[in-house]
Amino acid sequence: TTQYGFFDMVTKYSIGDFHPPGYFILLWIWTHIGGTGEVWVRLPSVGLGVLTVFLTYLFGKELFNKRVGLLGALFLAVGPLHVYYSQEARMYVLAAFAVIISSFFFWRLISRWNKWNLAGYIISGVLVLYSDYVAYFIFLTHAVYILLYEREKIKKFIIPVAVVVGASVPWFFVFPKQLATGTAATASLPVWKDIVGGAGIKDLLLIPVKTFFGR
Repeated sequence: TTQYGFFDMVTKYSIGDFHPPGYFILLWIWTHIGGTGEVWVRLPSVGLGVLTVFLTYLFGKELFNKRVGLLGALFLAVGPLHVYYSQEARMYVLAAFAVIISSFFFWRLISRWNKWNLAGYIISGVLVLYSDYVAYFIFLTHAVYILLYEREKIKKFIIPVAVVVGASVPWFFVFPKQLATGTAATASLPVWKDIVGGAGIKDLLLIPVKTFFGR
């Protein structure tokens, strides 16, 4: 990462890895501060993993009570999959962190609409968009909840959602190149999809196995 300038890191390096550039930006800044040693490069994931556990506690406490929050945080803290990705120099724990903090502020905004919760939801929403494409499904979850239980608040969410989407516009100019590169790689290396996995029934059934037993 240190051989790239900031702009090239976002527009060129990230083209070869089918993910938004959020983690690459974080990694670029981090490696320019302390170098590329293995421990140093993994530290952001460790920190984000710990913060995700803490936010799980806060979210559980906000939704239910302190006991539920502690139980949820405990399950996540000892979950092999979370422990594994909290050590890996990849973007997956960043995505988990972004999803939980976005959901936390979503709920706070539903319960107590004020400028701080609004700012928190917008900033965390942008973080979700720039963390991982799979994380985008959290917005669908939020939308379904509003449609089912808080329909009268739909109009209030138009502005924050528009701001979040607007913040992702710069990436729209780079994404087509990334998509073309990924499509070409899949065509030239057909076995690659077998390595990274898919979205079939088997993969769905493997989710609890991976969650409780690791990779």
